[in-house]
Amino acid sequence: TSTKLSIISRGIAYGMAYLHSKNIVHRDLKSLNILLDANDFPNISDFGVATIQQNETLTGGAGTAQWMAPEVLSSKPYDQKVDVYSYAMILWEMFTTHIPFNGMTQLEVAVAVCKQKMRPKIPLNCPKNLRRLITTCWDADPNKRPEFVRIVNALESCSITFPGTDIRQLKSYIEQFSTSKLI
Repeated sequence: TSTKLSIISRGIAYGMAYLHSKNIVHRDLKSLNILLDANDFPNISDFGVATIQQNETLTGGAGTAQWMAPEVLSSKPYDQKVDVYSYAMILWEMFTTHIPFNGMTQLEVAVAVCKQKMRPKIPLNCPKNLRRLITTCWDADPNKRPEFVRIVNALESCSITFPGTDIRQLKSYIEQFSTSKLI
């Protein structure tokens, strides 16, 4: 349901804000690595390519092409903002129920994202605030992407939701799992 999608999107952001507060970069954030518990609350999984980022800048490809940030696809230096890009792809996927760049090879995705600056098309019926969050999070310039703490703050305002969300249920979830209790 829309309410569950709104809750899941917040749960992922809470989890990533926590990981980033511990200097952990997931590097393979995608829908297949988000497991839902019996209450449909998300759990981030598969830390096989995750790393702890100290003061160095990371390089080298890690992850799955459809969710990878341009700087990773291009083997350029990167930081935690690659997870923010991947989060945008998950939000787009949750809204559209499609896999980003489905049917394209890794090379085709890399060329489309890096050279052609292509991103999946956001449907016109996507709410303005959700569209703005997605496009900000998948910006080609990692410095323009928000940190997860900022994303969480925006999401907790309940102004960014999937259409038809029960705000009362969403606020109940937020009270249960707000960032102040996690970080």
